[in-house]
Amino acid sequence: MNRIAVTFVLVLSVVLASCGGAADRKAAYMQKAQALYTEGNYEKARLEYKNVLQIDPKDVPARFGLAQTLEKLQDWRGAAGMYLAVIEADPSHKEALARMGQIYLLGRNLEEADKLADKLLALEATNPDGLVLKSGIKALRNDLPGALEDVQKALKAKPGHANASALLASIYIQQEKPDEAIAVLRTALDADPKNATVRTILARVYAQVGKNAEAAKLLEESVKQEPTALSHRLQLASFYVTEKKLDEAEAVLNTAVKDFKAKDGTAARLARAEFLARTRSVDKAAEALAGDIKEDPDNYELRFALGKLYEASNNGEKANGVYNDIVGREKDQTSPNVLKAKTRLAIVAARGGKRDDANRLIGEVLKGNPRDKDALMLRGTLALDAGNPTAAISDFRAALKDNPNAPDLLRALAKAHIANKETDLARDTLKKAVDANPNDVAVHGDLANFYAVQKDLDSSIAELQEVLKLDPKNRQALEGVFKVRVYQQKWDEAMKVADQIKTVFPAEATGFYFAGLVDQAQKKFPESIEQFESALAVAPDAVQPLSQLIKSHLAMGKPELAEKRLQEVLERNGKNFVALNLLGELELGAKKFPAAQKYFEDAIAVNPKWPILYRNLASAKLGQKDEAGAIKAMEDGIQATEGSALLVTGLAAYLEKTGKLDEAIAQYDKILKDSPNADLARNNLAMLLIEYRNDDASRTRAAELTKGFEASTNAAFLDTAGWVAYKTGANEHAIELLEKAVKASPDAAIMHYHLGMAYLKGGNEVQAKDHLKQATEGNADFKGSDEAKEALKKLGDA
Repeated sequence: MNRIAVTFVLVLSVVLASCGGAADRKAAYMQKAQALYTEGNYEKARLEYKNVLQIDPKDVPARFGLAQTLEKLQDWRGAAGMYLAVIEADPSHKEALARMGQIYLLGRNLEEADKLADKLLALEATNPDGLVLKSGIKALRNDLPGALEDVQKALKAKPGHANASALLASIYIQQEKPDEAIAVLRTALDADPKNATVRTILARVYAQVGKNAEAAKLLEESVKQEPTALSHRLQLASFYVTEKKLDEAEAVLNTAVKDFKAKDGTAARLARAEFLARTRSVDKAAEALAGDIKEDPDNYELRFALGKLYEASNNGEKANGVYNDIVGREKDQTSPNVLKAKTRLAIVAARGGKRDDANRLIGEVLKGNPRDKDALMLRGTLALDAGNPTAAISDFRAALKDNPNAPDLLRALAKAHIANKETDLARDTLKKAVDANPNDVAVHGDLANFYAVQKDLDSSIAELQEVLKLDPKNRQALEGVFKVRVYQQKWDEAMKVADQIKTVFPAEATGFYFAGLVDQAQKKFPESIEQFESALAVAPDAVQPLSQLIKSHLAMGKPELAEKRLQEVLERNGKNFVALNLLGELELGAKKFPAAQKYFEDAIAVNPKWPILYRNLASAKLGQKDEAGAIKAMEDGIQATEGSALLVTGLAAYLEKTGKLDEAIAQYDKILKDSPNADLARNNLAMLLIEYRNDDASRTRAAELTKGFEASTNAAFLDTAGWVAYKTGANEHAIELLEKAVKASPDAAIMHYHLGMAYLKGGNEVQAKDHLKQATEGNADFKGSDEAKEALKKLGDA
């Protein structure tokens, strides 16, 4: 018995010692984690909290501490999981309820946020966090009076409450009461001088009202108070950029690069490279990244950033060099870095029109990892562009197995379903994308476009309004709502949107221009003139407002006023080529051909890149029976504009009319025989073939000639590639290319015609009508102008 007793005592002492050791370690880890969190060293704090939870997985304070830390690291999903675990273990944990409620609120999950707010208020009727949640929910539901009442109750319960102060300040900003917003935030900052969130919001408000010195001081204080928080350095640098203090911004980023290591060090280097590329040059950014890679050669994030920088600047050769270096460094040719590099190589090849090379590389990647998301995405995209939506759908679905809510994949899948004429599946896919990514502006935009194509315009408007809730200054959404209202001929609603654009972009002409279009459409010409004049007061050299102003004068039968106004523009700026062109068009209409010719020649001397001028000059020459001069004007224009589609097709139309089309084609064939990569000749020949030859061989050759143009920044090349895609049945791809072309050359009527027809073929009558209207305004004469007018007439706008 004595021996047994002794053994029992020894075992018990070992167990007790073990328990004591675990408890001591747990307490030490917890103390260290809290200290690191207070210092702002969140990455290390996360590791220490995890050490605590390895010893005691159910420890509530450690779970809550880890949740807070993950939130600081912007790991929202991880933070939410921890907060929910805390609430499950302790349903009355007010701080966890409040933080989880805020996460729901940020994710626009108002129903769940409301439930947690109710729980907080049930625990304590005047709980400020619960009242703030209620206020935020009401604000998002556009109940500003209710939101104001709840947030003021929260501040009464706890003066200086940070979240309540921030919310109240945002409401005051919406009500255009910046002084009140500043007062609220100053009170909150006085109550909690170390609250970086309040300080940042206050700095933003100061900047909005022009108190830039105060804003800079606050942001600099944040850096001093939390020197280990990279976010403060980035905010300060961003502020300096907006203030055009580029040297100061660069100095902040350079210091951050020196001060931060590991993950934050990489983020600092990437931020510096982005800054340099945006404000200095691509070469400066590449030089900085190359230096960073030299210091840290195994940092593949930096290497990929360098490759993508070269991609963004259309330098495929250097991008390939970076990616091939990555492939060559790795012994394991199936490693994630190698597969990622090969995928990027495939993307570069695809953009350069080398689809066979792209597909070969994708095959190598998928052999190493059959579920590689990026490779499947790219193969699906290539299949879709090649007119094989069934294969694309298969690849996109395969990629979604491991990434079921990925917005880019869901958007691509919906696009493939549309191409495959599976509209119900496309709608369901886009709805799923919106449900899974409620804060993704692009997803809402795609669903809005889908509804527009289906003629469900009210639903389209609703989705665009969701975009504007997320981003009130989203230009595309505002313009989208305007175009739908114009299409519906709901003039009062269209004018409201125009007024909204004036408020959001007060220093731009767009809102006044849109208001003028609304008045003009209702034949309220004097009112439209007033709006167009306001647009020109904001942007004196804007093309469209001046053109529409003259159109309204002419519609009122007052060409003398139109001419007088244009002469006034020239008195202010003798080099206003738009005014010179419009005066030339007035003379052309009056058959005063020599005077018209002079105006067009003067305009060309100012802006030799504008195709319309050469077309109009050719018309003035023909009016004087100078056929050779007209052809030379078009040929000079083609050369000066690097192959404008307007001029190529215009010249071809004339040559066709005079029986000389084969001569034009033969001429381009001769050029390409000597210089197969002469892009201008490729572009012009492709356009001639697709417009004037109907045989399959000509269409196939046109498609071959435009390979690689999709990566171009040249509007004419993009337009030709898009029109070839339209004519050969790849309409979705055509829209993508033609949108880029119109963006690059917004005044080219023929490009608006091409894009309008592509939209019409795709069923988007709203966008089709808008672009066809822009194509047919004025006296533009191009191949397809009659078709554009007829299509517009069928859409209800003769």
